[in-house]
Amino acid sequence: PQNLENYILLAGLYQTNGRTDLAEQSLLQGLKEDPSNKQIIFNLAKFYTKQNKLDKAEEYFLILKEHDDSKQNVSKILLVDFYLQQNKLNKAKNILIELLDNEPENDKIRMILASTYYKQRKFDYVENILQSGLQIKPNNIDMILALSKFYINTGQKGKGISLLKQSIAQNMDNSQIVKLRNALAQTYLAQNKIKQAEKEYNLILQRDPRNPDALFFQGQRLMARNRVKEAVSKLRQVVNLEPGFIPAYIKLAEAYYHNNEIQLSKDTLSHALEVNNKFYPA
Repeated sequence: PQNLENYILLAGLYQTNGRTDLAEQSLLQGLKEDPSNKQIIFNLAKFYTKQNKLDKAEEYFLILKEHDDSKQNVSKILLVDFYLQQNKLNKAKNILIELLDNEPENDKIRMILASTYYKQRKFDYVENILQSGLQIKPNNIDMILALSKFYINTGQKGKGISLLKQSIAQNMDNSQIVKLRNALAQTYLAQNKIKQAEKEYNLILQRDPRNPDALFFQGQRLMARNRVKEAVSKLRQVVNLEPGFIPAYIKLAEAYYHNNEIQLSKDTLSHALEVNNKFYPA
């Protein structure tokens, strides 16, 4: 092909027809004509990954990194993703450290590095990375949530709850405060502290009357109090607001069943299966 992009298109057609040998030849021929073509190099890396030839895939991801002169560090991020998929955590970590040193305000890189340390069970590093991020951006809601979740997941529930409470007090005017209150409510629920959770969800609804998580909680509470018709109304509101909210469908089916609306209960469960396949395909 005259146009180098045609080598990529041709390789795709060969793969679709099961001719991986010809797909590989097409990409290698394209690379021979233009050894610095990043698109072809990337496609070779993807091709070898799909063929489970991981050493070859890594080779081409590294070649791509050598040819990448962009400030966005796309090739390094692709290489990190490859290493994480192959569970080569140290290699991923080393690149992430380099990226974060060069761009300490990059929250995405910081979060991925923290997650990588967590997988390695290097919990002191996780805490340090997230706390450093909060020193740079003290009101970063996502970073606060990540740190509180880290505390809670590592048996430091008191520190996690304290962080959430303190952050709520400091971010009363922040439009994302609902995220903090929701995390606090869910933490209380996990500890079976229903009244504290209810208080948080009520505060959420004052700011966001259509919040699906808070409405779902109310629906569950109504069911627990045997106020089934009210629960049905509340839970229907949830699934209308959040069509992918599977637990709400299940609870709604339960409510219909308790209200002796058996067919509606069956239909709701059937619909939940359809929704699950749509939003969370296997």
